[in-house]
Amino acid sequence: MTRESCIEGRGRSDARIIFKVDNENEGSCGFLNNNGFTAEVSPHGTRLRCIVKDSDDNLLLTTDMETAGKVWFADGQLIFHEGTVTAPPDGSYVIAEYQPKSGTRLPIEVSVGKQLEQFRRKPQKVPPVHDSDQ
Repeated sequence: MTRESCIEGRGRSDARIIFKVDNENEGSCGFLNNNGFTAEVSPHGTRLRCIVKDSDDNLLLTTDMETAGKVWFADGQLIFHEGTVTAPPDGSYVIAEYQPKSGTRLPIEVSVGKQLEQFRRKPQKVPPVHDSDQ
């Protein structure tokens, strides 16, 4: 049984990688520029760990989720899919499922989507430097 999922792709500075549990956004990050990335999703104790790095080895996201919405990962089991996963028309990849002790399995998805306006990097205004000797 696979215990993790690794996603490799090409990011764009106007895009985000988005992690969802049961169709709810649980984490995301933007890309610094247009280059490759690797995202790893794995169990870490009773948590779900997500790490995203770009091909220049910049760490873009690292998170250990104990919960996702109403889901407590300690109260069930993470089941990762084997082999290469194909994307449905919406472009999201169901890489794993969370099986609670009772109830139906919940999908864990990864997708790359457009950068949302509230997450866009805004230019920073740098205050002028004054020479104190004058």
